[in-house]
Amino acid sequence: MKRILAALCALVLLAACGEGEGKAPPPEPPPRPALTLVVRPGEAAQEKFPGSIQARSQADLAFPLIGRMIERRVEVGDSVRRGQRLAALDPLPYRLAVEGARSSLEGARAHLDQARGVESRAAALVRGQVAAQASLDAARLGREAAESSVSQAEATLAKAQEQLDQSVLFAQFDGVVTAVQADPGQTVQAGQPVVTLSDLSRLEAVVDLPEEAARRLAVGAAFEIRLRADPSATAQARIREIAPLAEAASRTRRARLALENAPKGAFWSGVLIDAFPKEAAGAGPQGFVLPVSAVQGEGSGARVWVVDPAESTVSPRTVRVAPLDDKRLRVLEGLTAGERVVVSGVHSLEPGRKVRVEEGAPR
Repeated sequence: MKRILAALCALVLLAACGEGEGKAPPPEPPPRPALTLVVRPGEAAQEKFPGSIQARSQADLAFPLIGRMIERRVEVGDSVRRGQRLAALDPLPYRLAVEGARSSLEGARAHLDQARGVESRAAALVRGQVAAQASLDAARLGREAAESSVSQAEATLAKAQEQLDQSVLFAQFDGVVTAVQADPGQTVQAGQPVVTLSDLSRLEAVVDLPEEAARRLAVGAAFEIRLRADPSATAQARIREIAPLAEAASRTRRARLALENAPKGAFWSGVLIDAFPKEAAGAGPQGFVLPVSAVQGEGSGARVWVVDPAESTVSPRTVRVAPLDDKRLRVLEGLTAGERVVVSGVHSLEPGRKVRVEEGAPR
């Protein structure tokens, strides 16, 4: 019996060994499709910033006093000359104020003439020792008070006349009306904009620069400006000023570029443009431009997945990046020209994973 049990155990062990030797290793997963691109320095030269053309000098013209507007002589698009009448308030209240101030001034002057006569007679009586010195002093004080009343009445008249003059709105410079904010019959408040006047003889390009670009580009940096609707229409420009603080929402800094030799008839206030920096040779932006989808992580933990051309496998590479816009990043360190990186689906990769290379860029 013992011999039979030993033989059965031996057969079981032999069968188990045979099964272990004949079992095949698990199959490798198929290569994962990967959208990739080859980094090249030339791609960084396509850096551009969207913006618009605006008038360098622009003013919201308003009445400095409250009133009912009775006329507006201009519409949007009208060209005006300096000193041209643009709008007017109802002048009746201000004319009445002028007439009242003028009447008050005439009364003050008559009172002054009377006070001077009283002073003259008091002086004569004092010299003839008919009246006391106190009467002359009182007459002198009356004359001085009358002179003060005249000065006050003259100031009141001048102020009333000034308000009457301010009831008419004039153009402060040659320009074009780009907006109107009030219509005849409307009661406007003091300082409420009525007409926006732009000096289209001096145009500039206005763009919003990301922090990295604002630090790199200084005042005087050269740009090429292209119209969005017609890229063949170009102009040269230089940065005139850069806002010292970034906007809280977009974290961008507004830059104003003075246009140079802009073709007449093509560049107008409000048209959309693209601004391309023209940095000096050898001093241009370093690194490579990649879509945001190609970079995994942020700050010191940013990395890209580099494809090994021989094995068709991927491996992570730590890089230093700087933002360009909402769709692109600039890789400043960690890559060399000619390397192929994955630009889509980087969050599902692991080191050593085989991929099937597909050329392109994410949509």
